Amino acid sequence: MTLFQQLPFFNSTVPFSRPIHGALLDGMIVTVCGRVSPHSSRFQVDLMHGSDIVLHFNLRYVGGSEYVVHNTCQYGHWGSEERKYETPFPRGQMFALQILVTQETYKISTNGKPFSEYKHRMPFSHVDSICIGGMVELSLVAFQYPVPCYAAPLGSFMVPYKSTFCGGVHPGKIFIIQGFLNPGGNRMEISLRHKTGIAFYYSIF
Repeated sequence: MTLFQQLPFFNSTVPFSRPIHGALLDGMIVTVCGRVSPHSSRFQVDLMHGSDIVLHFNLRYVGGSEYVVHNTCQYGHWGSEERKYETPFPRGQMFALQILVTQETYKISTNGKPFSEYKHRMPFSHVDSICIGGMVELSLVAFQYPVPCYAAPLGSFMVPYKSTFCGGVHPGKIFIIQGFLNPGGNRMEISLRHKTGIAFYYSIF
């Protein structure tokens, strides 16, 4: 398996359309982050196979009936809609959408919380591009590939690892840390530091 096949996209314009190099894989995560326009009526994230829409994730802001539509469009024909009457991403606010590919379903999380599941109507391995449209600003579109057990990923760094952020930290900035835990490991620590101390500390035992 080839890892990290595609670099993330930052601060892209909308409408957004890019190919996904290689097929979607079981365990792969697609991440979309940005900000919903304060005047948005809808926006959508589509996983595509040619002109077919394998997964249609569509947020609609229509008066008091704000909801999310999941669907598939094959050969120009839409299937039955699956609606969820919740608004995971309020207008005017930052958001993080993650789509985890599994053998049975897409597991969709919003702002770090499980939101919905959508059973495959077309093979996920057919997906060859991602399209995003509507009234939304994008800060990140990224693809996290599953790492084989105990395999050292391409482009890995020695631990402990230390780096300096150019321009510092500001609202909307996103950090992606990807890797695997060593078989004998019992702790992982991440800290964001400044000249006089630690601004943020995260530890897993």
